Amino acid sequence: MAKRRQKNLEIERKVQQRKLVFRVVTLVVALIIVTATAIGIWTVQDRRWILKYDGGRVATTDFRAVMDRLFENNPAARSAGMTTLQGVIVILDRADAHGVGLTPEERAPIEIDEREGREQVQAQFGWDPFDYISVSRVVELLNTGPVVERLLDIYVPTYDLDESEFIEMWEEYQETSLHDFWDVQVNFIALETEEEIQEVYDALDTAPFEDLMR
Repeated sequence: MAKRRQKNLEIERKVQQRKLVFRVVTLVVALIIVTATAIGIWTVQDRRWILKYDGGRVATTDFRAVMDRLFENNPAARSAGMTTLQGVIVILDRADAHGVGLTPEERAPIEIDEREGREQVQAQFGWDPFDYISVSRVVELLNTGPVVERLLDIYVPTYDLDESEFIEMWEEYQETSLHDFWDVQVNFIALETEEEIQEVYDALDTAPFEDLMR
């Protein structure tokens, strides 16, 4: 009787161990699946952003539009494209903060031109190469001129200069920065043969340049 009881306890213990192993394996598999899913989602989401700015993210489509429209998607211009995008993002951010972005009146005709241009490309080639980004966003990225002018009024205020107060400073500046006030004149000689070039070159130390030109 005691042996049977002990045998039953042993069987029950093995069953409990198997259940525990099954639960652990199930938990590990579930963790792997959850982790893989999270990594996949993060990777996909991360590929949608090209850079971070002021707590926000800038979409890769913005960079792609700048490269396509301003640099003809030239790989050699990637650095310049990124620098340009960073400048544009700063402009748009400051414009939004001050409420001086493109007005509806400024935006409307540009968006019409953009849509018509896309429609023409669509009709000609059968597809829109810029369908990855909205018309509105392209207009914002590529038409910052009016916005910059308004930002300059905010960040670069004008004032009336009293020249008498700054005359000494101005004279000192002219003296120390003489190269900014040089009157530079360039003369050149156009020759057709190597012999003529050498002849003039050899005579540079023996005759004034003006005489050689004549």
